[in-house]
Amino acid sequence: MADHGVNTPGIGGYLLMTVVALVVSPLVLGSFFGIAGAESTDSVGTVIGTTLWMIVVVAIFQLVIAVPLALVSLPVVHLLCRRVRAQWVHVVVFGIVPLLAFMVWVGIEAGRDGWTWNGAGEAAFIGGVAAIGAMAGRAVMIPLVHRRRRDDAIVAAATAGAAGVSGPIPS
Repeated sequence: MADHGVNTPGIGGYLLMTVVALVVSPLVLGSFFGIAGAESTDSVGTVIGTTLWMIVVVAIFQLVIAVPLALVSLPVVHLLCRRVRAQWVHVVVFGIVPLLAFMVWVGIEAGRDGWTWNGAGEAAFIGGVAAIGAMAGRAVMIPLVHRRRRDDAIVAAATAGAAGVSGPIPS
């Protein structure tokens, strides 16, 4: 097998994960804020407009806040899960680490600026939505990991065959 971790998707997979996370989180959180903030007297057009605006706002938030957190959490999770074969563990850890990183960041800001922890629930909610986006992005990569494992097994079998070792090529 090659030197890279066959339990991880590689750079291309991580880029795909980032794109999926940057799409999922704004859709979930923006839709929630847009619909939850609607008044009973608002027209459907107003609710849709507000929802679309909130999706844009959350997408900007993602780019400013979540991407730097991802740059920290992605290598940490990659190193933690490199030897773990079960992909569901990767998905869960990719949700937990960004949530914890976000909560630590909020705690640091709260202490520095003299905030109270009244907003901890909101921070946990926003961090949770970011975690959902990260988990969705990581779940999308599971087929890439399986393909990478298969390709590595084929290369290893072909290399072994060229060296005079015979055996079936894994499917």
